[in-house]
Amino acid sequence: MNFAGLSLAETAEIAQVVAGSASILALGGLFFVWKQVRLQQDNSRVEVITGLTTLITEVDRVFIEHPETWKYFNNGAQPPPKSETEGERVRAIAMTMANVLDHIVEHVERLKSETQESWQRYIAEAYETSPVFQEVLTEHDSWWPGLQRQVRINRR
Repeated sequence: MNFAGLSLAETAEIAQVVAGSASILALGGLFFVWKQVRLQQDNSRVEVITGLTTLITEVDRVFIEHPETWKYFNNGAQPPPKSETEGERVRAIAMTMANVLDHIVEHVERLKSETQESWQRYIAEAYETSPVFQEVLTEHDSWWPGLQRQVRINRR
């Protein structure tokens, strides 16, 4: 059979070249898609880190504005009674901190393992060094499920 003046063998050879070229183009397309997915993952990771850093910076700002409260979150000082203004303030800070850390726990799996481990250590130390933080988590044990789970893991 003759197709446009070509023999069957010539037509088959052209078909093989076209198929090979299509395969190369398909592989190139797959590589491009893979690169785009990797780039999107990296961008997503940067966005998560930026968001988490912004959140924890807001908590840190409270300690800058009220340095007298730092001892309740870092030095193991017992919190003042709830009936005192400072007692209410440190408990509000502890609740804010719990909100932020729960958010971090819920998004930390999107980060690289060393960054995950750093946040897990941060949470463990925040819990270990702050009786008021422990008190708030105990009193509201059904709030912040991710944070509560992480605290339980750290206590083992």
